[in-house]
Amino acid sequence: MRIPRSVRYSMAIEQAPASPLPQDYQPARSVPYRVKDGDDWYSVARLAGVSAKDLIAFNFKTTVPAEINWYLRRNVGCCRETWDRKNWMFTSSVSPGIIYLPRCDDGPVGDGEYVVQESESVSNIAYDHGHVMSTVWEDDGNAEVRRVRMEPRHVLPDDRLHIPEVRKKELAAGTEQKHVFRRLGKRVAYGVLEIVTDMSPAELQDRAEKFALKGNGPTDLYDKELAASELAILRDGTVLLRFTGLPTDARYSLTITDDSESYSLFIDVEYPCLHELSTELRPSAKQPA
Repeated sequence: MRIPRSVRYSMAIEQAPASPLPQDYQPARSVPYRVKDGDDWYSVARLAGVSAKDLIAFNFKTTVPAEINWYLRRNVGCCRETWDRKNWMFTSSVSPGIIYLPRCDDGPVGDGEYVVQESESVSNIAYDHGHVMSTVWEDDGNAEVRRVRMEPRHVLPDDRLHIPEVRKKELAAGTEQKHVFRRLGKRVAYGVLEIVTDMSPAELQDRAEKFALKGNGPTDLYDKELAASELAILRDGTVLLRFTGLPTDARYSLTITDDSESYSLFIDVEYPCLHELSTELRPSAKQPA
């Protein structure tokens, strides 16, 4: 087999792309992340909330291993081989040592004709248009919303949904008899809680805190825990603690737990009052649980 000259086997396997990106290329809607010892594509992808394959393509617009290695050496400065000598690895000493994370607050998602309003959920929207929730959520036109939001109750204001047409259904029924038909589903209002933290994207992977929000209400319960690595990255590079899908008729408590102790940031607060709180995730703002 003839080996192309652009492929090198004396070190990590490289091949220059046919149309290389600029050496200082930065993807749109991204924030820089400085790699360090122990990082790999999988660990950094977990930090960004995406798959390793998607993170690589986001940075280099390729998933060809030899081309990825070429970019790692030229753009990131990687020069230490993995144990099998096939790829370059991340280290703290590389220069410039920068890859890019997609911003997690990418604004509205989807391109449907219906714009989600404050406190709406997919179940409410489907109900108002004569559908059950799964009909709207699983429609092919909402694939991007499903990929980003992951759960129907977690859509955000200004997201756009495609609403399929209501299909007629004929049922056989006896004449001169009374028949009762009941609609499936119900309306439930959901909201969002967002708190700006004092962390930076580079710190997320090293933080051990868990953020647990619990809510009790007459119609629904809420219990969700976020690890530091699951927090959203803001446009200015700061980090956002975001809980979505909150029933608006419940009362909420937020507890922060690390390896040694727990703190309550707030206790038994009604949903309408959450947005009146001034909270910071600093020790001076914490109260013993």
